[in-house]
Amino acid sequence: MRGGGSKVASKFWRKLAGLFNKRLKSDDTLVERGPLLRDDESEHQATIDTIGRLRRTGANLSKGHRVDFHVAAPTESAGQLIARDVSRHGFDVDIVAEEKGDWTVWCTKSLMLEEPVITQTEELLQRIPEPYEGYIDGWGTDPVK
Repeated sequence: MRGGGSKVASKFWRKLAGLFNKRLKSDDTLVERGPLLRDDESEHQATIDTIGRLRRTGANLSKGHRVDFHVAAPTESAGQLIARDVSRHGFDVDIVAEEKGDWTVWCTKSLMLEEPVITQTEELLQRIPEPYEGYIDGWGTDPVK
C-alpha cells in the first residue's frame, strides 16, 4: 500500500537495508537514521545530525520528502495491527518479513525535513507500536534536490 516515489528504488534499498541490519548511512541517493536510543537529548541530536547529512547531500529542505520510518514488530499479526494503527495517521504502510523471523512495518509519509516535524513523527511512531511490543527502528529518505 505504498504510493509515490520509485517503488523499484525503495524495494532495492529495503532489501539492501535488511542485508546490513537496517543501518545504512549515506550515499548519493539515500540517507538513513538508525535505531532510536531512548535518550531524549541523544535522539534530538541524532535527528539534527541526519537532517544535516541530508542537507550536505544536496537535499532541498524547503521541499517535502517521502520519509520511510521503520517500525519493528515481533510477529506478523503485531505488524498488521501496527500497520492498521499507523495508516490511520495518513501513512502508507508495507509489512516486510525479516530473516530472523521478526517483521518491519515501513511507514511512509511526505514530510518537511524539519527537526520538530521529524521528532513529533518519531514520537508518534514510538507510541503506536508499544502495545504490540514493537518499536521505531529509524528512518530514511531519498534527498529531493
